[in-house]
Amino acid sequence: MNIEISIDVSPAVKKYIAHRHDIKPFVVSRTNYFGIFLHNCLARVKDEIVAAPINPQVYTQKLMLGLSEDLYNRKGWYIHPKKQYDFNRLVELMIEQDFYYFVELQTQVARQTMDAAFYEFRDFFHFTEDDLTLKTMQKRYERYRAQLRA
Repeated sequence: MNIEISIDVSPAVKKYIAHRHDIKPFVVSRTNYFGIFLHNCLARVKDEIVAAPINPQVYTQKLMLGLSEDLYNRKGWYIHPKKQYDFNRLVELMIEQDFYYFVELQTQVARQTMDAAFYEFRDFFHFTEDDLTLKTMQKRYERYRAQLRA
C-alpha cells in the first residue's frame, strides 16, 4: 500500500518527470535519481513545522509522491520547503543539460537551425511557451556556447 504526500514543483519540472516516469503518483524508491534524492529528503516531524513555503507563483503544480508503508515508517513523511526548492533546482539543471545535448545533436548532426531545435526540444517534453520561452532558451544556449569557447 502506498501513502501519498505532495510537493510543490514548477510546471516544467512536472512535465519533465512525467516524460520519464509515471507520476500518478510518483513512487519514491532508490531505482532512479529522482527517487534517490527524494528518499534522502524525507523526514519525520513531531509537531507542525512553521516553514515558509516556496514561491507559489513559480511552483504552481503539485507532484504526488507515493511512499511505501515501510519507507513512511522508517524515513518519514515530510519534505521541507528548502528541500523541495533543491529538488526543483536539480531537475531544472537536468533539463538544461538535456537541452544543450539535444540542440548540439540537432544543429551539428541533423543540420537543423537553432530555433527549429529549440522548438523541437520544447515539443519533445510538451513544454509550453510559459514553461520555457524561446528567448530564455536562446540566452541559455548562447551562455553555454560562450562557456565552451572560454
